[in-house]
Amino acid sequence: MRDNAWTMVGRDAQLRAARELLVAAPEGARRLLFDGPSGIGKTSLLRATAELAAEQGLRVALARAHPLEQDFAFGIIRQLIEPRLAELSDADRLAVLGAEPTPASRVVWGDPGVGEVVTSAVLPSLGELVRRLARRAPLLVAIDDLQWADAASLRLLDYLAERTAELPLVFAATVTSGEVGGQQALVRAVADRCTRVPVEGLCADDAAALAAEVFGRAPEPGLLAACLRATDGNPFLLRELTVALADDGIEPTDEAVRHVREFSPRTVSRWVLTRMRRCGTGALELARAVAVLGDGTTPATAAELAGLSGPVAETAVEALARMRLLAPDTAGGLRFAHSIVRNAVGGNVTPNATRLAHQRAARLLHDRARPTAEVAAHLLATDPVGEAWAAQVLTRAGREAAAAGSADASVTFLGRALAEPATPAARVALLAELGRAELCTDLPTAVEHLREVLDQAEDPSVVAGAARDLALGLHQRGEATEALAVLERAGARLAGEQDTDLADQLTALTLGLSFHDSSPARVAMVERLRRKENLAPDVERFVAATIAMHRSADGDSMAEAVRSARRLMELGPAPTPQGAWAYFAAAGALCRADEFDLAEQCAHSMIAHATRVGLWVYEEIGHVVLSRVAYHRGRLSESIEHGRIASGLLSAMSSDRRALSASYIWLAECYVERADFDAANEIFTQVGLLGAGPRAALAPSMISIRGLARASTGDARGALSDHLEHGRVWLAQGQRNPAVHPWRSRAALAHHRLGEHDLAHELALEELNLARRWGAARPIGTAARVLGVVRGGEGIDLLAESAELLGRSQARLEYAHTLLRLGIAHHRKGRPGDARANLLRCQQVAMACGAGPLAAQAAAALDRMGTRRTRSARFGADALSEQEKRIATLAAAGQTNRQIAEQFHLTLRTVETHLTSTYRKLDIAGRRQLAGAIGRR
Repeated sequence: MRDNAWTMVGRDAQLRAARELLVAAPEGARRLLFDGPSGIGKTSLLRATAELAAEQGLRVALARAHPLEQDFAFGIIRQLIEPRLAELSDADRLAVLGAEPTPASRVVWGDPGVGEVVTSAVLPSLGELVRRLARRAPLLVAIDDLQWADAASLRLLDYLAERTAELPLVFAATVTSGEVGGQQALVRAVADRCTRVPVEGLCADDAAALAAEVFGRAPEPGLLAACLRATDGNPFLLRELTVALADDGIEPTDEAVRHVREFSPRTVSRWVLTRMRRCGTGALELARAVAVLGDGTTPATAAELAGLSGPVAETAVEALARMRLLAPDTAGGLRFAHSIVRNAVGGNVTPNATRLAHQRAARLLHDRARPTAEVAAHLLATDPVGEAWAAQVLTRAGREAAAAGSADASVTFLGRALAEPATPAARVALLAELGRAELCTDLPTAVEHLREVLDQAEDPSVVAGAARDLALGLHQRGEATEALAVLERAGARLAGEQDTDLADQLTALTLGLSFHDSSPARVAMVERLRRKENLAPDVERFVAATIAMHRSADGDSMAEAVRSARRLMELGPAPTPQGAWAYFAAAGALCRADEFDLAEQCAHSMIAHATRVGLWVYEEIGHVVLSRVAYHRGRLSESIEHGRIASGLLSAMSSDRRALSASYIWLAECYVERADFDAANEIFTQVGLLGAGPRAALAPSMISIRGLARASTGDARGALSDHLEHGRVWLAQGQRNPAVHPWRSRAALAHHRLGEHDLAHELALEELNLARRWGAARPIGTAARVLGVVRGGEGIDLLAESAELLGRSQARLEYAHTLLRLGIAHHRKGRPGDARANLLRCQQVAMACGAGPLAAQAAAALDRMGTRRTRSARFGADALSEQEKRIATLAAAGQTNRQIAEQFHLTLRTVETHLTSTYRKLDIAGRRQLAGAIGRR
């Protein structure tokens, strides 16, 4: 029988579950967890699963967690991915990693081209790397002893579980019940996504087979029953018991039962230690060194820590391996044959002696120039050393963890480094680094530490960095006013010390946290910076974005707003999450100017940037912009689709579970346009506009949308109140441009419905004048339509002007609204032909937009006129949305659903939904008929 084959006895059910896992459909249960006590045979089952996977053509990525390595950031992920990358050719490795350095390449390949990585950037970047590996060949990810995995690796596994259901990726792991690591919640989150396969004790027949391997013959029934009772059928314990009996010369008869009564799991430790002593000189000392150093340590390092000579250590290793207590791995390192053996050795040493052993191990590994995290792990397990090298190692480990995007590990190492002696200046600098890392793990403590840094720091770069981090932390807590005050105080302090570049960076961040603020103070900041020469790109980005936002908010200069937005796009996305908001501001200015193609280009550059560097916030905001552009173009289904993607990204990736995506604005607009008031009210409730909850930051932007919902349900007075409140909020912030918030026209319609015609006319006329001053067709056309409605029979020329303007624009939904009003106006003027033409066109455009209620209004008007409504928009190519047309064209050209999904940054399910809708509208059976149907279009 091969080594460890005894642990596979009686495991047919578990092996069957492994086979089923490997042949499951992609949407099936692709995650399996072997769960049971130590010694039950889980590791052997995992290895067997790996062998089955390899036989079926899967690549196997195998990792084993260890208690000592719980603070190694992405330690498990490195074990999984590094060997897979190493076996690729240079060209294939470049294809997987990408031509440009990414957070993923820094984490798993030590790419020197990447600087400090933002924590939020790492998971998407690593997720993309795993996806690329899986697409090259089906992949089994197998992890032994999941309970000891590090936090960063567990977060990636949890992240992947939601996003790789459609990939040829299989996950299998083991977890030992009764062993609790430092990341219980994360382990539970990963485990709960798996199909649990319990691994229990052996039955009598299987236990008899195992015992027969040791004794050379089957045990008698009484002895077998006693052994089963003593070990609960645990294969490892059963083997240890039978080996101990056999070593003592006891025959497997019922008379041996009295020897079994002395057995308990605790006696295993004594037996293990006894067997180690029998291995000869130095064996126990060497085993203790391996227990301290951890799996994978070299024989030479273990020998030095144990104080053994080379020949003695070599003999001890051979003897322990023969006794199946140590198991040298393929790389020449040492590991225990089982965690029970490791625990037996480690449990025989006092806590104080263990701490001293870890301190000696840290010194030894430091002298041997071992990796920083490896040395630091031992320093975490011992008392403060009180020497400079220890603080340096821990600080370096914290920085490496931060660079790899693991804030948890960085906080652990940096916090421990504070316990070592340091000069006041060094302590303040270290506390600043700790505070930055804590922003991702413990916001209140981070704010406390960063305030302390600002009080004590003298170095300008430390002051600037702490002010930046503290402001971001305060802003994240919702304390925006205090965040801006911190930046302004620190900026003034640095400017007074002639550190103008650092002061400029803080001023730029001030702009970034307050794009909507167009107060004189903010305008003065912008003007001061734009007059300077040779601005750093990150500063210039915020300046350009702020100018675009301010000019489009006040409606003074559309040309300057667009020019500034274009400049930002020329500079390219910033390498920080805050830069995404600069792009968001620029895209907003472009939308207000009806530059929808440029805004869409801006969004796609953000999404591509997110893919390259892993900054998920760029992807989220990119989809927000696409949702906004689609809404303005009248593509409601597409707008909802991008809005849901954006909100899903934010909820999955943000550490702040209260955060709400800006896409909710456009989702709410779409839901109200479709008269889906349940969905709209759900959003209003989440932002605090319904119910008793507090108002979220998005609430002011959505008050007027609630007003639209109220107007649609007949509450004109409530609608008017909402629109006027909305106007007061934005006027206070200097937002006058109706392309931003058309609250005046909405309030004018509410006044009109209430019979307050003078007030309605005043607001509608004011909005039209402001819109003409701005110059974009969409806001002019919208304002002209409303003023035309308010003027009644005298407003038909304004309605005609609105139709002409909007008919030449991309604002198809606004165009449809105008067609409805113009058709009704023509009917009232006694022009049935013009009325019918406009209403039929309205119905067609509204259906293409997905605005069913608006199309129904046009149909009802046609019915009242006695005109047969059109059905041409419901079926055929004209009924396809723009997104459906693009997807159908690519599908007809032979692209797969996956290729289309990757090109448009959609999920496979979304592509399938669009194609199903397309087949229905084109009245075809499926993909094979698509090319012909598209050609007939």
